[in-house]
Amino acid sequence: MARFARIAAPLLVIAVVYAGWLDQALPEQPLFPIFVWIGALLIAIYFSALTVLNSQDKVAPRALACWGLVIKLALLPVFLITLILTIGVPLDRSNGNIGGLLLVFFILPLDAGVYCLMLVSSFHGFAVTKRLLAEHTIPTATAKKLRKMHAVPIADFVAAIWLYVLLRRLDSATPTSSQDA
Repeated sequence: MARFARIAAPLLVIAVVYAGWLDQALPEQPLFPIFVWIGALLIAIYFSALTVLNSQDKVAPRALACWGLVIKLALLPVFLITLILTIGVPLDRSNGNIGGLLLVFFILPLDAGVYCLMLVSSFHGFAVTKRLLAEHTIPTATAKKLRKMHAVPIADFVAAIWLYVLLRRLDSATPTSSQDA
């Protein structure tokens, strides 16, 4: 059951995010209200956080880093669309003051929600850096830099890639060093 939950939790978060985005983007009446979608998203995020906390000491760090990277890649379109909206709305001055109203009432709350979603997608990275730091596998400075990068938009994607590559290098270096001994 633990493996099923560990695999289902991030997939559930991704499915709920895209189901809500697509449902709210429909020109007709959405299938479920936005508050139902936000509630379902919060439940999925809570489920994902619990599975990460439960598995951070039981699962290989490379597997956790891989899932973190998969979540980042899956949510990349959401992050890019939000980035384009955030940059594009203030630059659009053809609508008079409508751009400012859109910014305050739509774009900034959307940015806050997407930032929280970005932090949720960084749970795996935070858990891996905590474990690697506890095992003294990587230097403290590297772990601190990775944690800071996971909390910054755009840099979090780079940090997820860097962490996965770092763990692949550590895994490939371990068998050769044990053969030398």
